[in-house]
Amino acid sequence: MVLLRLARRRALLTGRRPLPAVAAVLHVALSAVAAAPPRPPPPLPALCATLFCAPKTAAARLRELQHALLTVARQQLPWVRALIRQAHNYLGKRFLLLGFLS
Repeated sequence: MVLLRLARRRALLTGRRPLPAVAAVLHVALSAVAAAPPRPPPPLPALCATLFCAPKTAAARLRELQHALLTVARQQLPWVRALIRQAHNYLGKRFLLLGFLS
């Protein structure tokens, strides 16, 4: 829910088809959950096939959502410089980000 609210605030859902954005949010959430056990998250095209949406559009929404998460981190978190240097590792701090946004 927190990620959907962030997507709505950042206008990722307005005037667009919502299912690719939902697929992107679901992919980020499942990636965060799947990081704890050794199971990999389901790939984005598999989620898109389940939700009947275009994988290319969902990939674009995923990039926009990741950019929005990094923008929130850049604006409001004190350890942002380390986060920007290691942008690929933002999932390691996912619980703090999600807790901060809620």
